[in-house]
Amino acid sequence: MSPADQIYVIGKNGITGFDLTDGQLQETSDSKIEILKDGINQCVHRAKLQDRYFMASEENRFGKNGHVLSVDFETGKVGINRTPTYAFTSAGESADYYFVSTVGSGEAWLAPYSPNLELLDTYTFETPVLGYDFSVEGNTVYMLGVPLAENDNYATCLYVFEVENGKLVLKQSNVFDASDSVARYFGDSAVVGDLLITSFPGTKNLTTGERSYDSSVVVIQNLVTGERSEIETQRSEPYNLYDLKDGFIGFDHASGSSPELGFTLVNLADHSSVYVPLDTQPDPSGEREYFQSLARLDGERVIALTSKVLWIYNYQTGQIESSYPLPDHIEWPFEIWIRP
Repeated sequence: MSPADQIYVIGKNGITGFDLTDGQLQETSDSKIEILKDGINQCVHRAKLQDRYFMASEENRFGKNGHVLSVDFETGKVGINRTPTYAFTSAGESADYYFVSTVGSGEAWLAPYSPNLELLDTYTFETPVLGYDFSVEGNTVYMLGVPLAENDNYATCLYVFEVENGKLVLKQSNVFDASDSVARYFGDSAVVGDLLITSFPGTKNLTTGERSYDSSVVVIQNLVTGERSEIETQRSEPYNLYDLKDGFIGFDHASGSSPELGFTLVNLADHSSVYVPLDTQPDPSGEREYFQSLARLDGERVIALTSKVLWIYNYQTGQIESSYPLPDHIEWPFEIWIRP
């Protein structure tokens, strides 16, 4: 990786570096290396560990098997490790570990991997649990999930693990969100300091099966005091969560109710939020543009990646500063890496 690069875009066929000077992006390097054999698992969380490793779940490499991949941004090495099962349903990260979880064949498990792709442990739930994506600080893991047995109302529970010498130890579990005739479902969660933050994209009527996106909020719960607050979002279906550091988080939005692209920024200090639309242009070929990732750029700006464009947004001025159409040689761009 070039030391002159500030921003990297990870694609299926390599890693492209960009320099940002006077608010303008310029491509400065392009490392051709096979990152993906087939496709990224877009349904589960991707991790950035120790300001060095990018980790993710890959689909369909060499057949119907699951794989965890690791990209070392110091050496440029890409590692792949086959995992015991294929269909991951959630994933998470702590400071040192990447977690994958799945439900299948009447059981569910959660497994931590080290950056060098060593499988450290496999925790099997007594009752199958459909987990949600998460990120945490330190070695205490907070995972939201829905137990699938004897849970007619689909209540969401909070599972608390400690990572002890690489082993997962379940310390407690309790109901996080009860339901009756209408169940709320959740997106990503993150622990930032003492705060557990998660998105609540909508509800499901347990009698009719009808889904509603009218009540989308961001839920913030203080893990010490138990105090909980809910922030209404300007755009429905907040889903994937991005910890932008220094008291800011971001959400992209699922596309069930609108094809519009954009993201929401939340200030954890005053619980204010703003939705940032991205003014995408129609593609004559009819190819759809997708939101891919969001990252902190510096003390005033964030950078968003869609499948076609890099966008720089200044949250101090509330303006999009610049947009940069990605070069055609980047095949399936899906992640941003900012040099620390």
